[in-house]
Amino acid sequence: MFGKKQPFKLGTILLLILLLPSLCLGAEDSKKTKNKNKPASSKVKKKKATVAEVKNKKSAEINITQSLREHRAVTKKFPGKEDGWNKLGLLLERLGDFPRANDAYEKALILAKKHKNKKFIVIVYGNLGNLHHSRGKLDKAIYFYQKSLNISQKMGNSQIVANTYSRFGTIYKSQGKLDKSLKFYQKSLKIEKMLNHKEGMANDYANIGLIFNLKGQKKEAEKSWKASLKLFKVLKSPNVNKVQALLKEL
Repeated sequence: MFGKKQPFKLGTILLLILLLPSLCLGAEDSKKTKNKNKPASSKVKKKKATVAEVKNKKSAEINITQSLREHRAVTKKFPGKEDGWNKLGLLLERLGDFPRANDAYEKALILAKKHKNKKFIVIVYGNLGNLHHSRGKLDKAIYFYQKSLNISQKMGNSQIVANTYSRFGTIYKSQGKLDKSLKFYQKSLKIEKMLNHKEGMANDYANIGLIFNLKGQKKEAEKSWKASLKLFKVLKSPNVNKVQALLKEL
């Protein structure tokens, strides 16, 4: 998948693009060949880079843990604030504590409903959908995404509607329901075009290309990927290389 699944926030763009398995295998084979003839200096650089990555990872984990303590303190002091419970859920999810993350989201949802905060209800439903999606519980993910979608449509929040359509496209793709997946990616693209949101358009075109490719419709896949590539180049996105690699595989 291109990009990553991000928490639901108003205005957040969800990048849901898939990489073909053959590309991953090709990358591994290429690495093995290159490693045989790597000079010692290259190995030293690689070791330094690995040490830096470990340090950065540890630093990130420390920051998350500190934030977790702070948000727990906030929810203890202000138990009636849905925002605090939602942020706590996001942090717990990042740490892999899914049951407690679910509890925090549910608490945030109860409070948002109590305060009739529709914008926040949409956000929490989306994050619950993300949580279940990450754990492979696709039926539950669809249930919560649909809840979020229904309210977003009534509120006229086009960006979240587009984001949610794209999420449905990804779920149905993983279930092998390619026609259904294609329909939702195309619905997302239609809204992104209306909003003139280039990043969303680029990702939708890329995902549509993947579906066409899986369906054996190579010309349609090429057309979609070329449209995606053009937009990614304008945005100077790192996804340029990924789409170029997909086009070479055709």
